Amino acid sequence: MFAHCIRNKLGYTPCIANQDVWMKAKIRPDGSKYYAYLIVYVDDVLSIDINPNEIIAGISNHFWIKEGNNGIPKIYLGANIKKWHIQDEKGKPSECYAISSHGYGYSYCGITYKKHDLTYPSSRRHGSNTPFNNSIYRPELDYTEYCNNELY
Repeated sequence: MFAHCIRNKLGYTPCIANQDVWMKAKIRPDGSKYYAYLIVYVDDVLSIDINPNEIIAGISNHFWIKEGNNGIPKIYLGANIKKWHIQDEKGKPSECYAISSHGYGYSYCGITYKKHDLTYPSSRRHGSNTPFNNSIYRPELDYTEYCNNELY
């Protein structure tokens, strides 16, 4: 039903390489052409467009959108999204968004450290209780047994 709406009501076409990425050729107010994108994963939708709220409003005409979830995302599918202010090739200030896994990785490491009663040192002091505690460790010389089912 959702794919039918995106295709037939909103005019997007799915990408051949990834059916969860939808695109639509559009024209900016200055007459230049661009592509608007919808990235869909189960019940998460990310709109990449000059006016993304317009697209989300179009979707909300056909589907219920949870209150407060319409806006600039900070996280999408566990990845952090951050706005950057850059200069284009002509030196003109511009904005763009970048995605990173910093928060996900940090959270995952925190859970793993806690599960195995490890601490994350604030400095590289010798003797810290971490798997890789200092510059003396050499992974190529590690003959530790493989993890069993309890220590995956």
